[in-house]
Amino acid sequence: MYQFKTIEAYKHYEVNELGQVRSKDRMIVTIDGKSYFRKGKLLMPKKHKDGYQFVTLTKEKSKKNFYVHRLVAEAFIPNPENKPQVNHINGNKTDNTINNLEWVTNAENSRHAYNNGLYFRIEHLKPSSRAVMDTSTNTCYLTIKEAAIALNRSYTAIRAMLKGRRRKTVSLEYCDAC
Repeated sequence: MYQFKTIEAYKHYEVNELGQVRSKDRMIVTIDGKSYFRKGKLLMPKKHKDGYQFVTLTKEKSKKNFYVHRLVAEAFIPNPENKPQVNHINGNKTDNTINNLEWVTNAENSRHAYNNGLYFRIEHLKPSSRAVMDTSTNTCYLTIKEAAIALNRSYTAIRAMLKGRRRKTVSLEYCDAC
């Protein structure tokens, strides 16, 4: 059985190590002073447009959305270095189990995404993005930004080379597909 822990800021809710969020059993008092019992229930997370799961929690008639992975990390994973972000180790944004989460800095999170091929997935590219080919090595980059990172140049410098406004120190040209 998995342990549920109370969400500190929203005491009527709990989260467990699997990323399940539930409301607690409680007594509700209406405006006219009547009270009734409300049975707690498991909340069904919704998927945000960025792919992460979130739940809506209510406190004093006010509703607020929370990412499930963040609730799990705050409840179960120590953060002695006070790192600001929670990373999904396997890259799966819907796997909110404690074994798949870790506290990271922004730089660590970005590096993890880039090293694991999560940052430059084709489905995340804007329709207007164009691939870039280094013709001297036949290396294809999905975006100018990816080329800039790989070649240790600025985005602006790569773009200027491609547009012919700067002397090419690397043999780059736009290509249709990689």
